[in-house]
Amino acid sequence: MRMQQISPDQAYELISDSELFNRISDGSISYEDFSMPENHVYVGAFDGDELIGFYWLHHENSVTVQLHANILLKHRDKSSQATRGIIDFIYEMMPNIHKVNAKIPTCYPDVYKHAIKHGFKDEGLDRLSSVRVGNLYDQHILGLTREEMKNGSC
Repeated sequence: MRMQQISPDQAYELISDSELFNRISDGSISYEDFSMPENHVYVGAFDGDELIGFYWLHHENSVTVQLHANILLKHRDKSSQATRGIIDFIYEMMPNIHKVNAKIPTCYPDVYKHAIKHGFKDEGLDRLSSVRVGNLYDQHILGLTREEMKNGSC
C-alpha cells in the first residue's frame, strides 16, 4: 500500500461515491455544496496505481492531528494495510506530530473495532455530538501517541 499526499480536488472527487459521502456528511449539505478545506492534509491510499481511499488530517494544534478514514466500500478488505500505511506515513513524514485523534460515531461499530485493532486507545465518549441521517449519536474518542506508533502497538 502506497501512501501519498493528494490534492483537495482529488479527495473531493473520491467522495463523490455516495456511500463514502454519506459516512462523512451529517446530511445537512449536498455533495455539490460540500468543499474540502484547503488547509487540511489529504493522504491517498494507493493499491498499485489505483486510489482506493484517502485519510483526511487536520491539525488540532502543533503536535496533534485529527484523522478521518475514507476507504471506498469495494476496497475495505484492504483497510488494515491502509491503516498501517497512514500510521507509518504520519510517523515518518510528520515528525512533529505526537498524537493522532479520531472520533468515531457509535453507529459505526466496525470502524471502532478496526481502530482499536490497530492500536488506538479509547479515551472516552463525546456524547450526542454527531448527526447521521437525522439521528444523533455519541462519538468514541480514540487516540494514538507517537510512542505507540513507534513501538508497533498498532
